[in-house]
Amino acid sequence: MAKEESTILEKEYLRILVHTTSLYDDIAAMAYFASLSKYKQFQIYYLPVDGCDEINGEQPGRYKHIRDKRIIYSTIQFSDCSGCIGTHHEINGVVFEELTSSDLDRMAERIIVSGNTYAAPFDLVVVSDEWASKNGTTRNKVFAFTDLRETLRIYMIHTKQFYVSHWEQIDEFFYYVYRHKAMFRKFQPFWSSAVRSGSTDSYDDALDNRLLQFSLCIDNIKATLLKEQNNITAMQLKYHLPYLTLVTTGTFDNLAWIIHNKYGLQLHRMKIDLKKSEYIDAVKVHSSALAAFLSDKDVQAQIDAIREIRDRIVHRDFIQTIGAESRRTTENYLFVDAIVKEKLVKAGFPSNGLPTITHSFVCVDIKVFVEFVESIIVEIVNAILGIISKEIYGTEDDICVWQLLRFSQAPLVI
Repeated sequence: MAKEESTILEKEYLRILVHTTSLYDDIAAMAYFASLSKYKQFQIYYLPVDGCDEINGEQPGRYKHIRDKRIIYSTIQFSDCSGCIGTHHEINGVVFEELTSSDLDRMAERIIVSGNTYAAPFDLVVVSDEWASKNGTTRNKVFAFTDLRETLRIYMIHTKQFYVSHWEQIDEFFYYVYRHKAMFRKFQPFWSSAVRSGSTDSYDDALDNRLLQFSLCIDNIKATLLKEQNNITAMQLKYHLPYLTLVTTGTFDNLAWIIHNKYGLQLHRMKIDLKKSEYIDAVKVHSSALAAFLSDKDVQAQIDAIREIRDRIVHRDFIQTIGAESRRTTENYLFVDAIVKEKLVKAGFPSNGLPTITHSFVCVDIKVFVEFVESIIVEIVNAILGIISKEIYGTEDDICVWQLLRFSQAPLVI
């Protein structure tokens, strides 16, 4: 099978084409691309837009259309390269002689944002999040802006290039110290307050380690998903996904003990559980805000869904994957039963993460699953630690992690 955009991690540098039509008015996005162009790993190109001869100091591309009887070949030219976008055939009653240059430009742009180019001088196409939500993307060729940023972060991590700016690098250890504390923004205020009060214990330290490992595991899975999907990546996913599940449920247990110790609940260890009603009732005596959060039906459903998968890994079934053809490539999916599916749906799992591949299996999109687990754990950890910091230590302010680590600025790509 031919390797396509799933081999993105193997590329020495990436050629990124910006869909200027949807992103030109987004000041933050255009500033991001300008900064990105300073890195040797990225070449940024811009699609032409009416009335604009220069974008971020670069000349946008120019279309060129070659007519040959009943076929028109469309190409795009940039300052340092050019390539064929695709062909237009005289079908459906379209009279080529009546097509203007503007008509052909629009047709060429539609081919580009559909992800169907075959000899184009770029690797990825980026569109605005709004455009993507209305028109969809092909994931491995056309990216929404937010997805592109995350993809480039994973690309840099995979190639062991941990940049703070285009001229300043750090090592992998410091990167993940930064990364997990930036994700879990309420951890550092909680930790710093506990240190100042002299009340830190092994559970606080354990949570710090779990959150770092969680962020590392998430990135390993995302990097694996950017590779060509086959039996090897399926094997790797079956290694990473159980560990992610165990770290996640371990974090739930860790939080339960932290709450127990900070509020002095004095419960038997077998009753220290975020899902037990007796535990939540004991919490309510000391913190109505914390008890209200823990008893929320959505939070309980989220914890229950992840625990169901954890119980199967530990006690019954192991995580299984299933491969399926999608857009001429193979995609790996999680294979689960109806009970797991029901609990995921109850927990708010996105419907687009449950594709119908075969009626014999319940399949879960691994990318959607990982993003779902990430959002759950980030929300729960930040909410709980935020309440504890406020009620136990009187702290509500966030701490700027990159300044704490003495970086020159907030990291761009990473």
